[in-house]
Amino acid sequence: MSACRTFLTRNTYLAVLFLCSMVSAAAEPTVFTGIKTLDGSSEPLIFEDDVVVEAGAVVTIKEGSEVVMSPGASWYIEGQLSVTGTSERPITFSSSSRSQPWGALCVSSTASVLIEHATLEHPSYGEGEFRSPGGAVTMHGGQVQLDYVTIDTETHGFYGTSATLTLNNCTFLMGDKAYDYIYIQYSDVYIDGCSFIAKYGFPDDIYDTGHCTTVVTRCFFDTCTGDAIDIGEETECELSYNQIVGSFDNAITFGESSTGKVHHNVLLGTTSGVEIKYGSYADVYNNTIVGSTYGLQILGYAGGTAYNNIFFDCDTLENAEKGLFVEYDHNLSNTFIPRGDVGLLGDPRFIDTRNMDFNLRANSPAINSGRPNITDPDGSRSDIGAFWFNGDTSAEEDLFEHLVYVDDTDHLHIETEYPASYEVWVFTEDGRVIERFSESGRGAYTTKLPTKLSAAPLFIAVRLAVGPKFSTKLLSY
Repeated sequence: MSACRTFLTRNTYLAVLFLCSMVSAAAEPTVFTGIKTLDGSSEPLIFEDDVVVEAGAVVTIKEGSEVVMSPGASWYIEGQLSVTGTSERPITFSSSSRSQPWGALCVSSTASVLIEHATLEHPSYGEGEFRSPGGAVTMHGGQVQLDYVTIDTETHGFYGTSATLTLNNCTFLMGDKAYDYIYIQYSDVYIDGCSFIAKYGFPDDIYDTGHCTTVVTRCFFDTCTGDAIDIGEETECELSYNQIVGSFDNAITFGESSTGKVHHNVLLGTTSGVEIKYGSYADVYNNTIVGSTYGLQILGYAGGTAYNNIFFDCDTLENAEKGLFVEYDHNLSNTFIPRGDVGLLGDPRFIDTRNMDFNLRANSPAINSGRPNITDPDGSRSDIGAFWFNGDTSAEEDLFEHLVYVDDTDHLHIETEYPASYEVWVFTEDGRVIERFSESGRGAYTTKLPTKLSAAPLFIAVRLAVGPKFSTKLLSY
């Protein structure tokens, strides 16, 4: 048997030592202690490894800064982090690699984080205890508040336990790699004015919580394959003034001995508008539930109240089993007579269902037909549905009661009281389009139409939109 020996020249040995020293240096995190202000507005703040904000430290990132993280590098926050962008000079966090995401914001129990007017581009996970489970923002205690923040990630957005999370006016771009976009337990959660958009695919649940106190209001929830809002075990919540569109399962689920109020929401195109199950109790009132298989689903000895709701184009009011106890009254449907006291059957006469404008017209049977002991903001008896009628009928007007005409010199005139958008098609009698043009944000518009080349008339289709309402008018010249 022969032995093999490897010999290194002196230069090779020194090169290996140099490379090892480079790797060792690159592995050193940036550690902040005391008070530190970072300004990346003129040159990016580049971090080649993790950033640690130690307990007691106060780190502020100034407006307009650009923060660039190496792939997988995270912020581990035990002290205070303030990211203070403005609407004119926001702050961005991004990866130095186009193909590999950076890590996450990892928040410990002693931490306090405030982020204003910022974008987190393609974060992913932290490491160790912050990875599984984890998300772009992972909280093991601590306080996190995000105001006017955009998070763009295909993976989980938030994971937390024993924390306080506040989200105001944020935008979250989600993907199907996020099983639950927000998963949080044993915490206080306040979400106001946020939009959850399915950019890369559909997550399962968008917001999944348990053992929490939570308020979710004025938010938009895009399509998901599970529940948009899944209220888990022993949670107290109020869910109001939200719009939930196209959840494959339920818009809102109460499970495992939770309690709460669900009111003034629009729930569109889900299996169930609201599911209450397993010992939970919910008051469901003044919602507009559209195109769902079940308006409500009651399972497993659950209960609650349901009043002043509109069930529009729903297959049935409820799917109920096992110890159902729900008090129904003053509900309206166009497809069935809701059970309970004062169940109304009729068309609610929305302004424009095609464009998801579920405000009520002046002749709606839902007006002043809710519970008589409840009043609307104008002092009148309560209306049924998510939106109370305030007497304003301007949205019902035919947009073409405003002036739309062709003059003797073949000029098209459009005049509206409000700024509007116009699309105009000019076509021949046989349907051949010879010109198309558009304008937006105008209250008055005049254009010269194409010159006629024969005695045959030319036709004009004008599509006029003011806000969510639109109409089409056909003219000729």
